Amino acid sequence: VFGGPSNEYEVSCCSAAALINTIDKEQYNIICVGITQNGTWLQTEMNYKDIETSKWTNNKSNKRILRR
Repeated sequence: VFGGPSNEYEVSCCSAAALINTIDKEQYNIICVGITQNGTWLQTEMNYKDIETSKWTNNKSNKRILRR
C-alpha cells in the first residue's frame, strides 16, 4: 500500500517503487494497492518506474477498491 492524501505522497510512492524493484518476484506475489492524492484506493499492476513517477494513477487497467 502506497501513496495517500498527504504531504508524504511522493515519498511513499518512491519507497514502494524501491521495494517493488528489489523484491524477489519469484518468491513473492506482489499486489500493489495505491491511494491517489484524492483518497481513491486502486489496485494496480504498474511497474516500479510508473509508481515512482505517479503515472500509475492514469492506468486504465487499475481496479478501484475504495473511494473516499
